[in-house]
Amino acid sequence: MPVRIDDRGANNQVDAPSGFLETYDGTITFEGHHNHVVIGHGSHCNGMSILCRSHGTIHVGDHVRLETLHVYLLAASKLIVGEHTAFVGDASIAAHEARDVTIGHNCLIAGGVSFTVSDMHSIVDVDTGERVNPPRPIQVGHRVWLGTKSTLLKGTTIGDGSIVAANSLVSGEVAANVLVGGIPAKVLRNRVTWRNDLI
Repeated sequence: MPVRIDDRGANNQVDAPSGFLETYDGTITFEGHHNHVVIGHGSHCNGMSILCRSHGTIHVGDHVRLETLHVYLLAASKLIVGEHTAFVGDASIAAHEARDVTIGHNCLIAGGVSFTVSDMHSIVDVDTGERVNPPRPIQVGHRVWLGTKSTLLKGTTIGDGSIVAANSLVSGEVAANVLVGGIPAKVLRNRVTWRNDLI
């Protein structure tokens, strides 16, 4: 089944390698205008879904495994995914407000992982009437492993080579080469890295 493009706006663009749209399964929906989706060479998917409102940018590097990734860019945001990164299945990336998500190269993102740059509702100070929970970007370094059903909240930054344990809730800064886990995630071990193979 081909990747279907549902373009309900104007000046939207998809740049994908020859044969990508015809070979793989998924949907790309543009509800608004001036969106740009770029898929790198050698990348593939199996049920991916992308929804953009207006002024969204998605740039997927070469040889990325997208599988059933679900992306919601509901504001003028950017999603950048580095080369050789793998989404195993059913990960979701949501930008309900205008903040970016950046994921480095050679990352492994397990099933059910979620990213969100916003709380999706306003928390308001009763005395001042001001909103106290603004959106914040998410940045994931290179060679990061995100375990099954882990959640990255707004403002999360993860250093290169780090590991997030399954079912963890991550917020704030995670250093390079650490293992974190729990709700909220805390450092479980320092000076570690990971490999794809079992040794």
